[in-house]
Amino acid sequence: MGTGQSAEPRPRVIVQQHHHIPVVFDKQMELHLQQQQLQQQRMQQLQQQQQHFQQQLPQQQLQMQRARSAVLLGSPTTVPLPISGRGTEVLLHVYDLGTSGEGHMLNSVLRVFGTGAFHCGVEVYGKEWSYRGRACAGTGVFATRPRNCECHTYSQSVSMGESPLSAAEVSR
Repeated sequence: MGTGQSAEPRPRVIVQQHHHIPVVFDKQMELHLQQQQLQQQRMQQLQQQQQHFQQQLPQQQLQMQRARSAVLLGSPTTVPLPISGRGTEVLLHVYDLGTSGEGHMLNSVLRVFGTGAFHCGVEVYGKEWSYRGRACAGTGVFATRPRNCECHTYSQSVSMGESPLSAAEVSR
């Protein structure tokens, strides 16, 4: 070495046995291997999560498709969706617009095309909540007896699962 130059410290060398073969590497290599192991673990976790979601996705898609079909195609009864056991069941009540029968006739024709003109209310804890517009005082949201909206003709109900809220929280 020349004058004024100091020797660089030599990296720490680690010797390990891997399948009964001695492996020699420095600290940098050890850190690199640890990072690779962490990345592999993360990838495995992500793959497991992806598999879990892929297994549940078809079931959830089928449930949503059934619910949409019930509303759009006029299923005569409530479509059951999974209930978790945590709260109260929530139902979507679907009405044909108006009470003269014209809304029902219109929806009979439009169902063929997968559409229609509907009013809906959401039942939770024995009350049906709906919206009538802001022409009235307040927010336009009101509660009534389930399946008894005075301005529209009840058609069907669709289960939406359960609400995690208490009756007091829903009433606020």
